[in-house]
Amino acid sequence: MEKVRLNKFVAENAEVSRRRADELIEKKRVTVNNKVVEKMPFFVDPEIDVVKLNGEVINVDKDKKIYIALNKPLGYVTTLKDKYAKNIISDLYDYKIKKRIYPVGRLDANTTGLLLLTNDGQWSNGIMHPKNEIYKEYIAKLDKAPNKNDLNKLRNGVYLDGVKTAPSIVKVLNVYDDSSLVSISICEGRNHQVRNMFKVLGYKVLMLKRVKIGTLELGALKVGEFRRLSKEEVESFR
Repeated sequence: MEKVRLNKFVAENAEVSRRRADELIEKKRVTVNNKVVEKMPFFVDPEIDVVKLNGEVINVDKDKKIYIALNKPLGYVTTLKDKYAKNIISDLYDYKIKKRIYPVGRLDANTTGLLLLTNDGQWSNGIMHPKNEIYKEYIAKLDKAPNKNDLNKLRNGVYLDGVKTAPSIVKVLNVYDDSSLVSISICEGRNHQVRNMFKVLGYKVLMLKRVKIGTLELGALKVGEFRRLSKEEVESFR
């Protein structure tokens, strides 16, 4: 197995933050093969080295569930493999996360923002299933300002391919001379749903960004970067 930084190993397998792992190592509460680590960075081989915290062995959980939030850039395809795509989502994380994880739902290549990835199928299905009504909030830039009648249609549901969409939450954020900025939250996940909802009413979406899933916000996560979810964030979706 490839060697990893000691603080990363402790953080992931003892379920503490990376900062807390550094503190534990500095306080000499972590040993490798019964020896205190005096200098960082320090690397360990999880298959050979015995790492202890407070005298107790830190075991590697091969079935450990992974939950991450990623800020998807423009032009990336939400798939793990695509020989025709120049940029695929796994390019952004597979150099750091060796286990196979997959996207929770999809964002098309021209949509940016919050994307969840995991290897927990039950958790993923719970988020995507419409019956759980987990709303996803998007910021859309439109080619014109929507009128009140169209906003009400969006709130009540519009017909896409003969099937009415579930009620959505819509709010106009700003109006410009030749465009507008609108927040829309939906609890479904049909193909290109937000774009198509505006399209049937005569609007063109110039930019689309997902900023929130349930109570989880994109926040200050930089474009192309990802972070692991906290226990509280994971449990908020159950």
